[in-house]
Amino acid sequence: MALINLLPWREEQRQEKQKEFLSILMLVLIAALVAGFAWHSVVKGQIENQQSRNKMLQDNIKLLENDLREINTLEEKKKLWLARMDVIQGLQSNRAEVVKVFDQFARAVPDGAFLSEMELTNETTVSLKGFAESNARVSAFMRRLDESEKFDKAGSLTMGKDETLGEDGTEFEFKAQVVKPASLAEDGSGSGNNNNGGEG
Repeated sequence: MALINLLPWREEQRQEKQKEFLSILMLVLIAALVAGFAWHSVVKGQIENQQSRNKMLQDNIKLLENDLREINTLEEKKKLWLARMDVIQGLQSNRAEVVKVFDQFARAVPDGAFLSEMELTNETTVSLKGFAESNARVSAFMRRLDESEKFDKAGSLTMGKDETLGEDGTEFEFKAQVVKPASLAEDGSGSGNNNNGGEG
């Protein structure tokens, strides 16, 4: 009977399988590396894309904030201009009335009396200070103001001895109410309040 040695053939088969296994392992490693690189590239691209979008959004937000600041500035300027316009309109509408008020003062001050100070303490109250030759001159002055169409309720009189205009002279101080024109009275809280708001 012939003897056949099978060891070399088995050894060769084992080496072939080992080479095949190593080849497959190398292919798997290469595929894993390629897949990992591709995944990394995709993720990196997405991150860069998102960062680019974030930067664009931040830039747009900054532009909007600048626009909002400009709008707020324009709103403030608009309010100031409107307030100034209200003041100017109020002055224009009251200009003739101021002339009439001063004319009535000139007509009401009697001979032997003069004013040293006149102050508008609020919208309708005038505080008056001055000197007169006698108490009768002060009474005549207050009476004339009460009879005037531009004034009403002259009162809160304070008098003191003063010889500036003679031995019987007196220094006086009182307040008078200015009568609102009919147009302003009809407006009520209209233009009058707007003027105050503009000046405030």
